[in-house]
Amino acid sequence: YGCVKLHILRQNLCDLGFPPVVASNLINLYTDRKLFIRTWMGKLIGPRMVYEGLPQGSINSPLLFNIYTLDMFQIFEDDIKVVQYADDFVIYSSHKNENIVKEKLEKAIKEIKNWMLNTGLILCPEKSSVVFFSSKRTYNSGNILLDDSQFKVVKNVKYLGLILNYNLNWSSHISDLISKCEKSLNI
Repeated sequence: YGCVKLHILRQNLCDLGFPPVVASNLINLYTDRKLFIRTWMGKLIGPRMVYEGLPQGSINSPLLFNIYTLDMFQIFEDDIKVVQYADDFVIYSSHKNENIVKEKLEKAIKEIKNWMLNTGLILCPEKSSVVFFSSKRTYNSGNILLDDSQFKVVKNVKYLGLILNYNLNWSSHISDLISKCEKSLNI
């Protein structure tokens, strides 16, 4: 949320039909904010001026971030799908041929990077991962190069509390749930 460019958000609001005066008043709530931080010892530090971004924990921030990123969904071809929850995105494609999927993802990553460059957002490959879901029993580890960025190929990925493994058999998720239950019961 912290990288949101408020002038772009204002334009997106207007593009959605918000009257310019309403969009401007809404953006003014987030412009030139004073930020205070209380340390663990109770000391108040600040004010620090914040000129961009949406505040974490604000009731409006998720909706405004969705509006900010709305046009990203229009840059992809039909065979690339995107799922968004807050500021987490899943980009996926399917095909029987793994090389075709890699080509599709490479193109999608390139399009995302270009879009992010124009909106002030950053794609962090070190916070991203790739899973090749397959009914085959093989697991390809290592890294994959997508648009000059290394993405780690992983066996499992956690998204919205679910652990999805490469062969979609739920064993990793169930094992994690059992482990959490045993810890809470002191077993």
